[in-house]
Amino acid sequence: MPRLDGNSLKKVTVYVGEKNYHERQQLRDMFLAQGIKGVVCHASLEALRSMLLDNPPDMLVISDDLDEGVWEMIREIRHQKLGENPFMQITVLVNPSRREALTRAINA
Repeated sequence: MPRLDGNSLKKVTVYVGEKNYHERQQLRDMFLAQGIKGVVCHASLEALRSMLLDNPPDMLVISDDLDEGVWEMIREIRHQKLGENPFMQITVLVNPSRREALTRAINA
């Protein structure tokens, strides 16, 4: 399988949904360091949802505690009720102290 080169990574878009400013910036910096230039960070679910409708990303990284509506939004993406790509790469950042969030992430 070919590896993604720098030119390919520049074309990747990632949306980050995290309410903690410092964690949001760390995630952004991590992607930028890997060569992904299209990183957009959001502190609220409403802003993230709006961007998903307008311009869906290649990857969504979202915190389990961003908003209670996170799980429903993921289900909407997977069932093609939100956006046009039900196979978008979605990574949910689950706090280890919130065991129920892991189950909800799996079921979303």
